[in-house]
Amino acid sequence: RNWPLPPAVVRNFNASLLDLDHPSARGIDRMLRLAWTCSDLAGRPLPNEADLALAMRLRDAGGRWSA
Repeated sequence: RNWPLPPAVVRNFNASLLDLDHPSARGIDRMLRLAWTCSDLAGRPLPNEADLALAMRLRDAGGRWSA
């Protein structure tokens, strides 16, 4: 709510969530937090589609983080 993502990024993220095995609200929150961290490290003010894709790739099907 306080830091909204661009609508195009949210649409693609929502569509990509359908491919995951029913992530929990906590899992989605963690993916979004990781996307924000990636964006911060890259010096961007907002996460983009690549940041969200990276965050999703770092989670395996069981909801655990992969290295």
